[in-house]
Amino acid sequence: MSDTIIKVRPTGIAPTYNETVVVLESVNIIETDFKWLVSIYKGVFGDSDYSLISTLSIVPNPEGFGIVDFHRHIENYISTSFYPADIDKVSNKVTNEGFKWTYEVTESYNGTEVVQTLTPSDNLIYSFNGALSFQDFRNWNSAGYTMSTNSLFNTRFLLNGSRSIDVSLKDRVWINNFLGTVPNNSIKITTDNGTYFTTQSHTPTGQHFINQNKIGAKDILESADTFFSAGNPNPPIDLNTTFIQVSAVDGAGGDVSETVTLNIKDYCSKYELIRFFYMDKLGSYLPITFNKVSKTNIENNRNNYKQNNGSYDSVSNAYGYTSYDKGLTTYDLTSKEVVTCASDWLSEDTASMVLDMLSSPNVYIQNEAGEYIAINITTNTYEAKKTVNEKLINYTISFEYANNNTNQRG
Repeated sequence: MSDTIIKVRPTGIAPTYNETVVVLESVNIIETDFKWLVSIYKGVFGDSDYSLISTLSIVPNPEGFGIVDFHRHIENYISTSFYPADIDKVSNKVTNEGFKWTYEVTESYNGTEVVQTLTPSDNLIYSFNGALSFQDFRNWNSAGYTMSTNSLFNTRFLLNGSRSIDVSLKDRVWINNFLGTVPNNSIKITTDNGTYFTTQSHTPTGQHFINQNKIGAKDILESADTFFSAGNPNPPIDLNTTFIQVSAVDGAGGDVSETVTLNIKDYCSKYELIRFFYMDKLGSYLPITFNKVSKTNIENNRNNYKQNNGSYDSVSNAYGYTSYDKGLTTYDLTSKEVVTCASDWLSEDTASMVLDMLSSPNVYIQNEAGEYIAINITTNTYEAKKTVNEKLINYTISFEYANNNTNQRG
C-alpha cells in the first residue's frame, strides 16, 4: 500500500536533455516536516549493476505536489558511440546512448520514514541521448518509437527530420532505434539490386535497449555482416546504386517500422568536397556534403621570450653582435585552421539538416582517406531559410579543427 500517488511520469523512452518530470501527491503533506526522499538507482533491482546514484529531498510546492526533474542527474550517465571501425554487423547494440533507471520514494514526517510501494510500471524509465525543441518536446510520443516483432509499419527510428536523405556512395549513415522486449528480427535493405535481409540478433538486457543501424553505402560495402536475398547473387551496393531503403522487419519479412530512404547522389565538383558527419538531435549520425568553394585560413599562436643580444667571442676576446642573433625568440608555435565552405542549392529537408548540424555537439569531417576528423562549428548565427521565401537555398558556414597543429621549434 502506498500513500504517495504518481500523478505524472514519463512513459516509454524519454529524451534525457529535456525535462524528465515526475509529479508526486500524498495525503500526508499536512504532517509536520513532511518531505519526500527520492532515491535514484541504475537499472532495476536484481540487475548485476544495480546501484544507488543519488537521493533527493523534495518538499511539496504551494499547490501541494512534489515536482521531481530527474534529467540533470541522469544525463551524466549517457553519451554516444562513435566507432567507424566497428563493421561487424549492420544492426548492433550500443549502451552509451541510453540509460535504464528506477526511483524509489520514501515519505518522511513526524520524525519517521515510510517507504512507498511503487509498481514497476511507475518507477522504471528509459532515457536516451535526445534533445528536442520546446515544441517537439511538448508533442513527444514515445509510444511511436518502440520497435518489436508486432510494432506498426510507421514506428519511427530515433532520427530527427526527414526520412529521405541525400548521400553519396562514400557516406556512412547510422540511425538508432529503441528495442521492445521482443524486438524486430531483421533489417531489410532494398536497393536497385533487389531486397536483402540481415539478422538483428540482440534481445535487450541490462543497459542495452538501443541498436545502432549502420546503413550508409560505405557501411554496407565494408560490413562483415551476412546479407540474405532469395536467389540474388548480386551485392546490395555497387557503383550504379541510386537508392537504399531500410526498415525493421519481423520473422516473416513484414515491416514493423517506417522506411528510411537514402538517395545516392554524385557530388562531383571542381571544388574540394567537405563531407560532414554529425550527431542529430535524437542521437543518430548523418552526412552532409558541401561541394562549392571553400577557403582555409590559418591562425598562428606564438609564445615568445626576450633574449639579450650579443655574445662573448673567446677568440677575439670581445663581446659582439651578429646579424643573425635573435632578440625575440619563439619557443612554442601552434596553428589553428579555420575553414569556410559553401553548399550547393539545397532542398528544404537538407537545409533543415544543416541547421540541425549547426546545433550539434559532435561534428566530424571525412577526409579522402575515409578517416573522421573532429571539428567545432564556429558559425553561431544563421537564418532558417525556407523555399517559399528564398526559392533557392544554400548555406555558408565556418568551422575549425578541434585539435591545433604543433609546429617546428628549431
